[in-house]
Amino acid sequence: MTTTDETKKKDFLKVRGTATFFSDNTFEFVSQKEGKPQRTNVKKVGKASIYTTTGRDPKRVVTIECKADDPDPANSLMSQFEDLMKCEYKKDLPEPMKPKGVQLMNNEDLKMALNKSKKRLEVSFYITLEPEGIRDYKTKFYDKIQEISKCFAINETTIRKSK
Repeated sequence: MTTTDETKKKDFLKVRGTATFFSDNTFEFVSQKEGKPQRTNVKKVGKASIYTTTGRDPKRVVTIECKADDPDPANSLMSQFEDLMKCEYKKDLPEPMKPKGVQLMNNEDLKMALNKSKKRLEVSFYITLEPEGIRDYKTKFYDKIQEISKCFAINETTIRKSK
């Protein structure tokens, strides 16, 4: 390729539109107007991305990729997917409900209160499931139950007085 060919290639203009050819060897070209972007809510983590398409049937699309010679492609793709989901859903977590009454326990992810007016014990807890530890949800749940049980034992006299 010569330098003039390279120059021509750089100066080349690409336009989308509709051309109509008439029988008298003339034509009409109408360029396409720049429209809305086809992708909205685009979030990228590395080479992976998640976005919403626009149009008649909007869809949520996830794009992940790995090299063909990757020794463990499933793990590579799964880790990219996990990173995208962390980015996507961490912001959507609501604040934990704060139980009303006498505070028995007030940790970041476990709150217990004795509501004397309603004569009940209110418990609110969160279990954070990280994608790599999703199989440990039962263990995390049982750990929270043990913490609640310990709180019962510590505050047993206060709880009995409220009856």
